[in-house]
Amino acid sequence: MHSSKPGKTVTSKSPASTTAKCPRCGVEGRGVSAITVASLVKPETLARLSGQGGFRFCATQECEVVYYCRERSEVVDRAEVRVPVFQKSASPERPVCYCFQHTVGEIENDVRATGASPVLTDIKAQCAKGLDACERNNPQGACCLGNVQRVLKEAQSRAGRSVAGPAPASHEPEATQSDRCCHVTKPALKTGSAKAANRAGLLAGIGAVVTAALASACCWLPLLIVFGVSTVGVAGFFETYRVWFLGGTAMLLATGFYLVYFRKPACAPGSACATPNPRLQRVNRLMLWTATAIVLAFALLPNYAGSLVGRGKNKAVGLTGPTMKFSVSGMTCVACAAGLEKELARAPGVLSSHVDYAAKTAEVMVAPTSATASDVIRERIEMAGYQAVLVQRGETTR
Repeated sequence: MHSSKPGKTVTSKSPASTTAKCPRCGVEGRGVSAITVASLVKPETLARLSGQGGFRFCATQECEVVYYCRERSEVVDRAEVRVPVFQKSASPERPVCYCFQHTVGEIENDVRATGASPVLTDIKAQCAKGLDACERNNPQGACCLGNVQRVLKEAQSRAGRSVAGPAPASHEPEATQSDRCCHVTKPALKTGSAKAANRAGLLAGIGAVVTAALASACCWLPLLIVFGVSTVGVAGFFETYRVWFLGGTAMLLATGFYLVYFRKPACAPGSACATPNPRLQRVNRLMLWTATAIVLAFALLPNYAGSLVGRGKNKAVGLTGPTMKFSVSGMTCVACAAGLEKELARAPGVLSSHVDYAAKTAEVMVAPTSATASDVIRERIEMAGYQAVLVQRGETTR
């Protein structure tokens, strides 16, 4: 391209000729993601870098540079990388597979002993399960299979053995060899798996709140009776299965904490879930802890339900009438007593009612002209989900 200014001609260079080549050895390197740089560069070096994106990987063995960014004039040397770089060393102890900890010496020893090595098959099997994380573990930011095949081929060549399986041609560039993992069949990685895990954790927390509410229904349902809502016979059902509901609550909460705090979802390289959103994580954790607080409030309701209920409003003052006293079993908290007391006060002919949760008794005064019999009162108690036995009948002045 030439400039349009008269008398002066300027020829522009291709961007790749300056920005894609290593500033020291002049060899063009392949690009790596910010995840690779963030995972493998030492913290003190990361602190001096102006960014983690835009870097390339230099595979030249004699060059000290591992990563470089020509646009920002930044380089990372091999001493500033957390792990030994396969391409920068000739040691047999250097790693060739970073995800599953295989070394060059391991392959060479296998070939000397048997003429072959199971390393390549093992790596492919692990990759097929989706267990590899090359972008985070391998300094070149890609799969190691090309390097493994090359090491195996060279070891077998020295041992006079034939190469088992296809190997990359010697004229292929290093970057192309390291991309051979693309031919491994493995499950597709879902880019939204981290969001799905967090969503599942929140759903587990919500489920825990629901089951905790059901577990304590034997206490808060009678409270509804106090406020005028009939729940006759229902509270007893939930009391029967309280232990099961509490067990389900604990399991759901444990699942929620596992999904939000401990599970590490598999993420496609460069996807959104590969770099979790800290703000979203904080919100999810806050909501999970809020659900935990609600669960505890429901689970402990029988211990403080009495303070939520106003007592003594169903006692008659200055009235006289036949009094019946019943022994009541099946009450689980003070709320049960309050609810039953309110229910008995609604019975026809009843002047007052008092249920003592501690003593497990119900005392009912009926009008002198009322035909209400003890069987009617007992049936009303049993309709509320409890068992009643008449223990005393007499005359009481209030």
